[in-house]
Amino acid sequence: MSVNIRSRVPAPNSIGTTELKDGAVTSSKLADGAVITSKIADGAVTLTKAEPYLKTSLYVGDETPVEVYGNTETEKKNFSITKALPGLDIKRLKFTIELKTSTSAASAFVAIYQGATALASVSSISTEYEIATASYDCSGWAAGYYPISVKLYSASSEATAYNRLFEMWAQQ
Repeated sequence: MSVNIRSRVPAPNSIGTTELKDGAVTSSKLADGAVITSKIADGAVTLTKAEPYLKTSLYVGDETPVEVYGNTETEKKNFSITKALPGLDIKRLKFTIELKTSTSAASAFVAIYQGATALASVSSISTEYEIATASYDCSGWAAGYYPISVKLYSASSEATAYNRLFEMWAQQ
């Protein structure tokens, strides 16, 4: 009687990157020290292959407390962003905003604009500061300079809207 033994280990260099499915190789499947810088070919790891969080960086951060009494949208912060700097082709803007209202009976709003175009808006009915997030796809913007304005207002003419933290993150 003969026994046919098959190995589950592929022959060296028999599997190329085109045969590997996305997500097939994970850190839990690799032995410690199996992948080192000298084994990675130039150009093998590109930004397009990276996870989105690795392509996101803080572009603007501001912690200046501002407030607006009433329901008139009022610019309180302004920044600018340059699209398509060498090595920085921004595809999405992400916003982290801390806001509150003077009364839970009237929402506080923070609206973000590029010129007359509304990019995002967040609201809160909390009388304690809370974090809200929003994002905007700017991949269609041409290369250039873009002023960004942050406007604040309340749903009521008799209430105050507050903003403390404003962060604008750029994702490539």
